[in-house]
Amino acid sequence: MSIASRAGLAKNALSGRVALVTGAASGIGRATTRLLVGLGAVVVALGRDAATLSARCEAVPHADNRGLRHVVFDLRRPGRYRSLVEEITAERGPVTVLANAAGIIGKTILTTSLEEWQRVLAIDRTAPFLLLQAVGRRIMAHGHGGSIVNVGSSSAYRAVSCGAYGAAKVGLGSLTRSAAVGVRPARRERERGRARGHSHARDQSAFGGPNGMAAAVREGPLANLLRPVSEPEDVAAVIGFLCLAGARQITGQVVHKSKPLPVGD
Repeated sequence: MSIASRAGLAKNALSGRVALVTGAASGIGRATTRLLVGLGAVVVALGRDAATLSARCEAVPHADNRGLRHVVFDLRRPGRYRSLVEEITAERGPVTVLANAAGIIGKTILTTSLEEWQRVLAIDRTAPFLLLQAVGRRIMAHGHGGSIVNVGSSSAYRAVSCGAYGAAKVGLGSLTRSAAVGVRPARRERERGRARGHSHARDQSAFGGPNGMAAAVREGPLANLLRPVSEPEDVAAVIGFLCLAGARQITGQVVHKSKPLPVGD
């Protein structure tokens, strides 16, 4: 069963729309790419690891040369954002869907160097800002309307050891609300997932492996009212909904997948 079918979203609901997805090689970005393709969108998937990105995109069901293109792109290169959007517009049409799903967690607050701090903020906060600008300006110029979804984390609302990550996600929420005012023809929406991509082994390592992950879900920073941590597909389903016409009145909002519990509860 496709992600779109599992989410209860109509096939081809986004037919003809051009979407840009960051972090497409793993986690929420990968699931969002698969979902948007399943909904009929023309998707440009961004990632930094060429081999992984290519393999993941080749595995997307029913993708063809028109429906899905992958682009190796380093989000830490700010000078390329505008030209990237211009190239996509020339080749595929105007971008009307942007899903900022890429993110890195970083180290604990006392072991984070200035370089590491800047690296996390560059990817988790500055990159969404620059892409939002590049896509938002195009949306306003063409008057097509659009949907921009920034993927956050409950780390913006609770005490976590990865200080740079939490700080970046707090800033992302403020950026989203500001964009809702500053770019009125387009919707500015924020989908709040649990921490990104927990079903993947690479992300489990941030919590000390599977046992650490289980403890974080049971009584640590991932504890929530539903207990299970949201899978990437769960978050992608909400992103897909926010891009539909039925979500046109949702703007500048934070959508929590599940209410987080205070640490220790």
